[in-house]
Amino acid sequence: MLRALFAHGHAVTAVGDPHQGIYGWRGASAGALLSFPEQFPRADGRAAPVAHLTTSWRNDEAILAAANLTSAPLRAVDGAPEPVSADVRDAPGASTAEVAAADVAPEDATGESAARAAPAAPAVDVPPLLPRPGAGTGVVRWTFADDSAGEATALARALRTAWQPGERTAAVLCRKRSQFEAVRAALAEHGVPAQVVGLAGLLRTPEVSDVRAVLTTAYDPARGDALLRLLTGPAYRLGASDLFALADLARRRTAARRPEGAAREDTDSASIVEALEMLPADEGWTSDRGRTFTPEGLARLRHAGTLLRDVRGLTHLALADLVVAVEQAIGLDLEVHAHAGGAAHGRADLDELAVVAAEFEAGSPSPTLGSFLAWLDAADEYERGLDVAASEPDPSCVQIMTVHAAKGLEWDVVGVVGLVESDFPSISTAKGQPSSSGWTTSLEALPYEMRGDAAHLPDLEIGPGADHAEVRDALADFKRADGERALREERRLAYVAFTRARSILVLTGCWFSGRTKVNEPSRFLRALVAAGAASPLPGTAPDALEHAPTEIEPPAPVTATWPVAPDPDLARELRRAAGLVPPVTSAAPTDGPPEPQRTTTGDPVVVQWRWQAETLLAELEEAGRARTAADPEHLSASAVVALASDPHAFALDRRRPIPSRPSAHTRRGTQFHAWVERHFARAALLDVDDLDLADVVAGDEELAALQSAFLASPWADREPIAIEADVETPVAGTSVRCRIDAVFPWVGPVPEVGEPPLVHVVDWKTGAPARGERARAARELQLALYRLGWSRLHGVPIERVAASFHFVGVGQAHDAPMLGEAEVEALVGERLGELRTAASASGAAPVDGR
Repeated sequence: MLRALFAHGHAVTAVGDPHQGIYGWRGASAGALLSFPEQFPRADGRAAPVAHLTTSWRNDEAILAAANLTSAPLRAVDGAPEPVSADVRDAPGASTAEVAAADVAPEDATGESAARAAPAAPAVDVPPLLPRPGAGTGVVRWTFADDSAGEATALARALRTAWQPGERTAAVLCRKRSQFEAVRAALAEHGVPAQVVGLAGLLRTPEVSDVRAVLTTAYDPARGDALLRLLTGPAYRLGASDLFALADLARRRTAARRPEGAAREDTDSASIVEALEMLPADEGWTSDRGRTFTPEGLARLRHAGTLLRDVRGLTHLALADLVVAVEQAIGLDLEVHAHAGGAAHGRADLDELAVVAAEFEAGSPSPTLGSFLAWLDAADEYERGLDVAASEPDPSCVQIMTVHAAKGLEWDVVGVVGLVESDFPSISTAKGQPSSSGWTTSLEALPYEMRGDAAHLPDLEIGPGADHAEVRDALADFKRADGERALREERRLAYVAFTRARSILVLTGCWFSGRTKVNEPSRFLRALVAAGAASPLPGTAPDALEHAPTEIEPPAPVTATWPVAPDPDLARELRRAAGLVPPVTSAAPTDGPPEPQRTTTGDPVVVQWRWQAETLLAELEEAGRARTAADPEHLSASAVVALASDPHAFALDRRRPIPSRPSAHTRRGTQFHAWVERHFARAALLDVDDLDLADVVAGDEELAALQSAFLASPWADREPIAIEADVETPVAGTSVRCRIDAVFPWVGPVPEVGEPPLVHVVDWKTGAPARGERARAARELQLALYRLGWSRLHGVPIERVAASFHFVGVGQAHDAPMLGEAEVEALVGERLGELRTAASASGAAPVDGR
């Protein structure tokens, strides 16, 4: 389509690296980029010119050398087989040096199979990347462990040495998601904070799995598997005896509701979820099979039933709020906090699940709990079919993700795991040669001859009237040729993985990883080691890749105590936290009627209800005494303006808030601010999802006039430092939230006294300038708060922060007085004093939190 539209001399530019293989799953290919000069020629028919961006501004020298060595075979003429001698590579006893020599020295691409690899196609000579001026030396290390557990341990030790939270960014890149958990567990064992990035990996983390299990059990009574995870986990720690008794109870319930002699229906399957609603009141209950509940087990099951009823009663909440409510209900928020030693990264996975829930709700036409759980199930099984947002590098933890998910990202320290044949590169071999069936066995793949990059793909050549032997031979040739193509794609992916690192790259693999035979070290790793581009980690023998261990201790069987013992660290933290909470005391006796006598009961559910009720009542009483509408804890800058304009009306509004009536002026102002924000971000690539359909308002001539007036103003061509910046700062004992429209570098006259401002804060106004001295002063207070917030956030003296209103419709600017920090504090304090006076006149009320 693009070629039909723009291939006739139109000005078109393509930017990319044919050595990288990030977007293949979206249909992109290196071949399309290589063919671009011929497919989009100049107006006179000549091929489009090619310019090379050969300087790498990210990687240090050693990283770049390893990447260039890995991509060297890709510089052969396009269409030739991967320049690797398979007979050298796979020969018994082949040394690393022999493999590396074959890996970087192209062979002659001759023979029938090579001729069928791809039709003749133009190629673009891509030179190797060069380091930036002043680039560091960089470090590339490797190790090859006996088994996958040893590999993960070696990587964790290397990262613990090379990386510290907050100082550098770090990531571990995996070829397969099944490698996530071993890496995460090893990092946790060595005290290295880690976060799994990518939805499917996120859903397999323990804390997220627990939240998902609670939501699933509360929604679907047939999901006994989810309830079993909850009951056997650390929250309830039920053993086999109580679980068998629960199953008997469920079976008895199912049999009781089916009429005698009636045929069994599919819906009659026993549900242990429903059985929680009919637990026996008598602890001496015995099933028809002679099983009974233990007293402690029965109490825990009752608690689990109460939990699920509570969760079902919260399904009216937004999905993100429901996720947070569940994590708090089962104590996960405290548990992850205790395990992380109080660090914020301990909540990373739970916070990410809440973000996923909020994004699903925002984008789904039916954001119910059932649809959300179904979407999570699909994401778990078919995550490649979902658009998972890329995560920015986080210096507080090591991020674990697939190589594909690392597109466009970079870290100071990168580990790449699983560098073994059949994993990375992830290809099949036949008789020592790469082999791939390609589109011939894939229902999702398009036949190569129908693709736009067909000139760079192998052909399946079957002539008319071919017999079985000829079809068999043609398929064999195609598999060999497509195997070479698949190997080149894996090489491009390895190039991507290696170039994600700025300074330190750690490459790992292992001999045994659950397969029936010994792994072979990846050809990519062998080539780097043989060329001296990577040095072994401490404790790794230089010839560790040469010979697999003849014998290896089988991994110890995985053992665990069930029911799981309580976490001693968590128990200690909970006891410490409980000691910090003052006991709930009864209010002082009054002359009123005496309190009703409490009924003593040992039922843990009743005890919990009583504790919750007393705690909530005590909090309500404390909140009523501590803070009223006359003593707000949080205010927005616009609320401060409203307070300064009319304290009495502001106090009444906080006492009984009434939503503002929607108006065309408000909507127009919102649309204008969104349009200005996009105007200043116009250099970014436009995505269809970025289009704001609400911006297209038929017949809104006033909005069009505002846009034209803004484009005619001097601000339209300025380059802002920040747009829509959120700032929060304490002022006179109240936290004030500001949202600054735009901040520009100062351009203006130099004052005769003092230093000129460094920045200029601007607030767009679509209405008319304020009338009256009090209204003008109130608006100026808004700019004063913006100046104070920006000053404190960026460490700029407030005297060097200027601020103005720009009234777009009339093209006027109103500059704020250059008040000092103490003057702003005093003004806000004075306005809060007026609020207290107004609230006293109307009667104080608890704050509504606005």
